[in-house]
Amino acid sequence: MAAAYIIGASTTAFGPQPEKSIVSLGRDAALAALSDAGVDSASVNMGFFANVFGPLLFGDTTIGQDVFGAIGVQRAPIINIENACTSGSSAFHLAVQAIEADAADIVVVVGAEKMCVPTLGLVGGGQSDYASRNGMAAPVGFAMRAARHMHEFGTTLQQFAAVTVKSRAFAAKNPLAQF
Repeated sequence: MAAAYIIGASTTAFGPQPEKSIVSLGRDAALAALSDAGVDSASVNMGFFANVFGPLLFGDTTIGQDVFGAIGVQRAPIINIENACTSGSSAFHLAVQAIEADAADIVVVVGAEKMCVPTLGLVGGGQSDYASRNGMAAPVGFAMRAARHMHEFGTTLQQFAAVTVKSRAFAAKNPLAQF
């Protein structure tokens, strides 16, 4: 079994970027990661693209093919992953498996998302399924989980607040964070 290593990484700035497409965000991150690794796109023999809202917002289930095409990856399998908030970690997991199984030598994992589109608004506003119509948006689900955690484990609001303070302290030092 081959060992998998992370040899390059990159990120783009978080936050609304209405002037950029999801493909350009993915392309920019992928090219920077390849540069960080000292690898050219011709060496990539498998790609994974993680995304949640592309099909919903853009009607496109093959954004990964566009991203990898934009960086010059050819004749390599490109797999699109949609697994809600774990899309990126799922793509990473599958990339490691591909290397360990000797199915690929150099794999690139890209995650890109546009959650606010000027012509459509914020993702999830106006979905017509039963849960959304009755107020079950993502923040409500997280609040319910937090309340359950507090009930089961005695977690306090102050402990949850400490997580927020810690996260904002890190974000304030990161020029790419949405803060």
